[in-house]
Amino acid sequence: MIVVTSISPGHKNAENQQRAIDSWQQYGKCYSLNCEEEVKVLSGNYNGIEFVETHRTSNHYVGKNMVSVNAIFDFAKGLKEDLLLVNSDIVLRELPILKEDGMTIFSRYDYTEDMDDNKMFVHGFDVFFIPHNILHIFPPSIYGVGIPWHDFAWPFHCILNNISVYYPKGIYAFHKLHPTQYAVDEWLYIGEHFRLDFRLDKNLTIPQIATQSMERIKQNLKYE
Repeated sequence: MIVVTSISPGHKNAENQQRAIDSWQQYGKCYSLNCEEEVKVLSGNYNGIEFVETHRTSNHYVGKNMVSVNAIFDFAKGLKEDLLLVNSDIVLRELPILKEDGMTIFSRYDYTEDMDDNKMFVHGFDVFFIPHNILHIFPPSIYGVGIPWHDFAWPFHCILNNISVYYPKGIYAFHKLHPTQYAVDEWLYIGEHFRLDFRLDKNLTIPQIATQSMERIKQNLKYE
């Protein structure tokens, strides 16, 4: 298994990204995909992770060099490795036994100072285990690491392809709170793409789509 993220050069909690990387070491070789300019800035500033250049970003859609999640999928496919896709500041305390016949997704638990004083983030997911044998099901998309809606898209594709989506019991992923780093207009814009991708009711508002999509994912989860 490989652990892949995209380290942010402008993260509000930059020091927590190193803490996150340190927590991933026991699970596999760690990589960060970034555009060329970011690799030049980031290389040498983080230990335990290999930076890989990619030109595939979502700059055209959101005006930021957020790395395409499809680039990460293709990277894992090229190495023929199972993929643990993790947001860059997520600290993993442990992982359960991961199943090879479907995707496993994890909620994060937010904290301010004390990691044990936490609260689950209920609006999305931050960690995805994707076995290499199902990486081929995901079509080209506009979603990027750090861009809203990508965490709904991948479980949706599994559900549509009758592939199990597992949600293990327990608390595994921790996130130190920081100011939100994406704009509401970005969330609305990408939400319209999500609507088209999955042929959702054109009369639904974007907040309604978010709520209903989360409910659909929950209804199809296999709780382990």
